[in-house]
Amino acid sequence: MSAPEGVGGTALAVARARAAETARPDRLFADPLAAVFLDAAGTTDTRDRTTMDPDAVRAVVAMYHWIVARTLFLDAVASTAVRDGIGQVVVLGAGLDTRGFRLGWPATLALFEVDRSDVFSFKESALCAVGAEPTCRRRTVVVDLRDEWVPALAEAGFDPTTPTLWIAEGLLAYLEADQVERLLGAVTAASAPGSRVAVTALRIEGEVTVAPTATDPFADIRGLWKRPGPVDVVDRLAAHGWRVEVSYPRELLVEAGRIEAAEAPGVAGPRLIQAVRQA
Repeated sequence: MSAPEGVGGTALAVARARAAETARPDRLFADPLAAVFLDAAGTTDTRDRTTMDPDAVRAVVAMYHWIVARTLFLDAVASTAVRDGIGQVVVLGAGLDTRGFRLGWPATLALFEVDRSDVFSFKESALCAVGAEPTCRRRTVVVDLRDEWVPALAEAGFDPTTPTLWIAEGLLAYLEADQVERLLGAVTAASAPGSRVAVTALRIEGEVTVAPTATDPFADIRGLWKRPGPVDVVDRLAAHGWRVEVSYPRELLVEAGRIEAAEAPGVAGPRLIQAVRQA
């Protein structure tokens, strides 16, 4: 099977970090299917930190912490939402997300994963090869989020009158500012009161974004990020009538006992955002 490329291919980098975390005895979450995707793609991490430039090592550690923190955050937000009675979850730019398989969601919950055809072609083949089955009613919605995607979601059975949890993990950095604005507007229009949003955001408009360098181990990923950065998600959600809370990776990792407060430079910058749609 062919692994996704470009933006879709970045999902394998996320899977690599989740597989590494799952293998740790002190893991903060378990994603056993992450290793399945790596095996299916035939990819291995050949980087030797002992021979890497110090800046490159710091970049690898910071990226790993970022992925662990956002996974921990989104798992917690999703689990709380489902426990509170949210019966519909939409994962935008789903990539290799496996929450419908690993968080024990009830069979009555409707899960919609939205992404491109190349992503799902690889993902579904890998899942089928190991007989993985979701615990909930999972549906894949094949559409490019830069296009009109709400009709495809509705055709898959999405109910806009039902409170929904929307998850956008690692997505907004790959969209232009106007595309982010349209996405947030579409999510708001399709959200019943009581709906929730959980979003990761790397930066806001006007913040300095460092361009990838020759020694940057994630130059291929950073090269896909849009510059200037997307609109301020917090402000835009608030303007659309959402009650917003912001957390930071370092706070979560310190609270979880993974790092000391002075560790992991660069981890505090990105934001972890959750919001509730007000009546």
